[in-house]
Amino acid sequence: MISPPDRPRLPRNTVCDLAGAERARHGRWQKSELLARKDVYGRVDVIRAAALNHLWATLGPSRANLAWRQLQTSIGLPSAALDVVFDPATRVAELARSPEELSRLLPRDRQVMVVDLGPGVRRADERLDAYLTARRPSTSGPSAAKTHAAQRTGSEPA
Repeated sequence: MISPPDRPRLPRNTVCDLAGAERARHGRWQKSELLARKDVYGRVDVIRAAALNHLWATLGPSRANLAWRQLQTSIGLPSAALDVVFDPATRVAELARSPEELSRLLPRDRQVMVVDLGPGVRRADERLDAYLTARRPSTSGPSAAKTHAAQRTGSEPA
């Protein structure tokens, strides 16, 4: 699914909940300038928090911080594939957005760590869509029925 533009205006605690990130950890990431500190947040902020949370859990704090500083501006709206290739020997992280790109980034002579961010990012994006859908005003129910009936007859709703 292609996500809609980055329109939601979310508070930080909602971003943390949707991304599956602890609020205290998210606050430390902001203090360390790994994530932006804002008054309100959007879709990209949810996705970045989810991606950083998964990197943190998979690579550990120091490697995740290093990888994130190299990749953070490249991570935005989800794509079909989103893999981080981290080379512990060189301390270089690269982002692959397709299986072909992933294959090209994998060295043949040494071991690297590959972190698939795709499922976690998509899950956070889906949670955000569900959250936004639940917050939309209802288009059914008694008042909607009155409005619909009034539109058919040309009268004002009661």
